[in-house]
Amino acid sequence: MSAVLRVAETADVAAVRQFGEVHIRSHYTPLIGAEAAERQVRRWWNETELAAAAAAGRVVVAEDGGEVAGVGQIGADCVVGELYLEPLHRGQGLGPKLLGTLAARVPDGGLRVEHFAADQRAGAFYEREGFAVERIEAGLGGDPALAVVRRTRGTVRCPHGWRVRETGLACLDDLEVVFPGEPPEAVAVRFAERHAATHHLDRRLFFAVQATAPGLNARLEGVGNYVDGRGLAQFLDRLDFRGWEGEQRWTSADRDVSVAATYRPGGRIELAWTIRPWRQSVFGEWEATVLTSIEAGAEKDELAARLHHFLTAEGFPVDYR
Repeated sequence: MSAVLRVAETADVAAVRQFGEVHIRSHYTPLIGAEAAERQVRRWWNETELAAAAAAGRVVVAEDGGEVAGVGQIGADCVVGELYLEPLHRGQGLGPKLLGTLAARVPDGGLRVEHFAADQRAGAFYEREGFAVERIEAGLGGDPALAVVRRTRGTVRCPHGWRVRETGLACLDDLEVVFPGEPPEAVAVRFAERHAATHHLDRRLFFAVQATAPGLNARLEGVGNYVDGRGLAQFLDRLDFRGWEGEQRWTSADRDVSVAATYRPGGRIELAWTIRPWRQSVFGEWEATVLTSIEAGAEKDELAARLHHFLTAEGFPVDYR
């Protein structure tokens, strides 16, 4: 069998859609269940979606004897979300060729890929092709099988040590916000290293969170400011300086950063910060908690304002609320 690779045209949409109907359910059902597999077909392999992608030149097909033997598709954000081969055409080097054809359509080597955590075959393939895990994002309903593994290729790094060109990020500045503990020189939670997505359709902001205490130096890189937007700054701003009963809590959308606020005698607020690498492991490989303490009035208001500024670099993030 000798397949020919080419960019799909609008006339190919019906055949590509039929390929999805035949192969995608059977591929995904053992991995993520029949219901989730059906959602994939309906969401990504419908005529409207495929026609738009083909018109934009974002679909590549492998054709053998006039039949579609494989399909690859990149999104407007330069991420490969679909790359599939008909089973009889696997193991012949066609997958790397499809991927290479897609990569050639992305400027500056900025191609990224994604796949479900349950799809170990896809993960192994992308590993062989040099794509390392950038982060893992929580799946629908918290199902580990539906967690989305996002990968990048390359090692170009910024002064902070982050991969930038390959991850589609740009360093913003060295601005930081520090919440002190006791003693402040040894205990702290630090927000720093702001990076912004460079693609014009991607308005996300990323940063690092570091928690330090005697015998502890825990760090999360690539914490994302998503639809929760300025939620953490707003949470702190709304804490009542007059006090409250029990704990008030905030957790990030990815559940990798959380804080519990308790009002203490003397007009102080104890903040128990917990960080865990949810984005590096579906289950989280470690967890660290550090206590900080701030004055409930002016100091709290100043830190909330500084954090609000930190989370709102010009144009970032989109405020969805």
